[in-house]
Amino acid sequence: MKMKRLMIGATLALTGVLAGCASNNAVVDYDMDYDFSQISSYQWQPSATSDDPLAQDRIEQAVKAALSAKGLSASEQADVRVVTYAKLEERAKKSAFSVGVGGGSYGSSGGVGGSVNVPVGAGTEWHQWIRIDFVQVSDNKLIWRGEASDVWPEGANVVKKDKITRAIVEQIIANYPPKK
Repeated sequence: MKMKRLMIGATLALTGVLAGCASNNAVVDYDMDYDFSQISSYQWQPSATSDDPLAQDRIEQAVKAALSAKGLSASEQADVRVVTYAKLEERAKKSAFSVGVGGGSYGSSGGVGGSVNVPVGAGTEWHQWIRIDFVQVSDNKLIWRGEASDVWPEGANVVKKDKITRAIVEQIIANYPPKK
């Protein structure tokens, strides 16, 4: 019996670890009535909001590679236009360590308790945020949108920036086409 509990506990722990590794923080929205199976080509539309042409080039290359892997090809006579938006955002850092303080009492007819959780060492960190829109060429209607972000390490070199950009784009495009 003890061995069985140990095996169940180990299995649950491993499942939790694997689920954490496979997390996808992408948020997707789409037109539920649209038939995405009819899309086979796209037209790239450069972002008008980018203030970093090097970052925009990385995003463009990552999106084109991800769409190619999904079977979509670039074309002047495309089904959809792909538009991207990106920015660096400063956000509050999630503390990996916190201190908990609790107390309580137990009486003959009931009990009272309380606790406080205080994060230690919190600050701010930069996040790369990317949004990808699919706009129907025929009527300029937005039919699919995905966005995600990830931590952008201070002082990251070009290779690290490219790796993070590709990971964010792949998280987003992993949700295309939508599963209805």
